[in-house]
Amino acid sequence: MNDTITKETLMPFCSVSPAKPHFRQPSSQGEFTYACDGRILIRVARLADVPEVEGYVNMDRVMGQFHAEGDWQPAPMKFTEAKIGPCHACGGQGTHFCEKCGEDHDCARCEGKGTKEEMQWMEIDGRRIQNKFLRLVAALPGAEFNTTGDVNTPVSFRFAGGIGLVMPLLKRHE
Repeated sequence: MNDTITKETLMPFCSVSPAKPHFRQPSSQGEFTYACDGRILIRVARLADVPEVEGYVNMDRVMGQFHAEGDWQPAPMKFTEAKIGPCHACGGQGTHFCEKCGEDHDCARCEGKGTKEEMQWMEIDGRRIQNKFLRLVAALPGAEFNTTGDVNTPVSFRFAGGIGLVMPLLKRHE
């Protein structure tokens, strides 16, 4: 049993997008509990209050494919201040009109706020990681990043209580 990591700890790693309903909550599989939003994935010892979610990807396979041992460095603890700007998906309105049902819905990108954090990143051994993901990982106890690997593959991280992966910004985002 994991005493320091709770379901609430995992929720910020989950998706808020209605397009990814299977990633909106953590899910348990076998001995582990996972949280993922499609760009960041975290694995901890199975939490008793987190059931299995129908349609969840086989995360053991994903983790086994990309998580590797290597050279580790502590997670950065200082970040540039988050810049908040209008959401480009909804034009800052916080809603969008759904032609399918004829009603307005909250924008999935900004969660109906009309604003969104502008993309900022830091480099870890030549791989660009978005600050919003770095902040999530850095908040975990004893967080470290693996500094070995290809620049376009997920970056491994570990912490007291689990492991994870985060996707770097690919070259096309330069």
